[in-house]
Amino acid sequence: MCASQLRPCGMSSMSTSVPTSLGQVANDLVGGGFLGHRNKHQRVPPARPRNPPSVHEFLGQSLTSARMVEEVSLPRPIVLSLGSINADLQFDVQGSLGVGGTVRASGFAQRAGGKAANVAYFTHRLGVPTRLIGRVGDDQFAEIAVGPLKAAELDLGSVGVNSDVPTGVAIVAVPKDGTKAILSASNANMSWNDAAVDNVVAAIRNSPDQSILVADFEIPLPVLNAAFETAQERGFRVLVDPTFADQIDRSQLCRFCAITPNQQEASDLLGLPIATNDDAARAALQLNALGVEIACVKLEDGGCFLALDHDAMQILAPPVDVVDKTGAGDAFIAAMAVALLDGKSAYDAVCWGVAASAIAVRKKGAQESYPSMMELQQMIGAVERSNGRELV
Repeated sequence: MCASQLRPCGMSSMSTSVPTSLGQVANDLVGGGFLGHRNKHQRVPPARPRNPPSVHEFLGQSLTSARMVEEVSLPRPIVLSLGSINADLQFDVQGSLGVGGTVRASGFAQRAGGKAANVAYFTHRLGVPTRLIGRVGDDQFAEIAVGPLKAAELDLGSVGVNSDVPTGVAIVAVPKDGTKAILSASNANMSWNDAAVDNVVAAIRNSPDQSILVADFEIPLPVLNAAFETAQERGFRVLVDPTFADQIDRSQLCRFCAITPNQQEASDLLGLPIATNDDAARAALQLNALGVEIACVKLEDGGCFLALDHDAMQILAPPVDVVDKTGAGDAFIAAMAVALLDGKSAYDAVCWGVAASAIAVRKKGAQESYPSMMELQQMIGAVERSNGRELV
């Protein structure tokens, strides 16, 4: 049975509580909890110089066990963000990378990235309880990848550490028009053992009713299948960003409440050329016919075609000055998830996604470009004006 058959995609509850940090729980246990008690008369030894913290210490946890996840529960619906966690090495380039030769870069930055990490960061920023589920290595790139998330007090209790594999790394080249090119080394994102998969299942199984799972396809299919099956058992809505769409079995699309491919990803998924708006509309309709309730094909200009109930409509994006498109798609699906969790209609949720993406492309980087709720609401007004329809 498909997830969409278990619960209407638009059914949700509003959630505004502050996330509980599983990483902080683990840190308390080690630093000031059960292991932190001592006799008040006990002599305190002189402090010793210590080595830089390991990734385990940096995350405030050891490798997360399924038992820890089971012992902590959140009372309100949350967003579960499952997928890639990367360190982004971003280069500003003057032109196309081309073939051969050397391309001069005018700027460089190390940033936190990865689709799941970006989604989790944004939903958390918008005030929604969020749990990130993924894998990093035990290296300096892990600190780059999760540093901003830890600083934001995001729930990292389901982020596991693999000491034998490096953290995922993405080299991002951003030309003047903001249309990025990405070279990605999955590394720890593709390294999951049975215990790590059990942790995914436990994290989903023990989440509050009516939670939402957002997943990307930058981790192994067995992990995703276990997550989708557990989400289906719980009646959770599943939103997917099909990065590597050719991995998706079309017969399984009915598992998903929503899917948000861009034109190339939709083409890979359906085996159809998508060069025009008419092509994009037909692709959205086909995805809808295959069982996805909210089928959304994103366009290069920031708008999209949305198919609902076998009817397609175009949602226009407001005009903005594009600086960097990195992470714009992640902002899109994250804002959709927040809107659905807040009880918005499918149409309104997609408009939230268009608005979030329009803001994200105006600044460099991904997480750094994501707006506050007030900024997002202002851009939603611009989307309303562009489409001549007021959102509820």
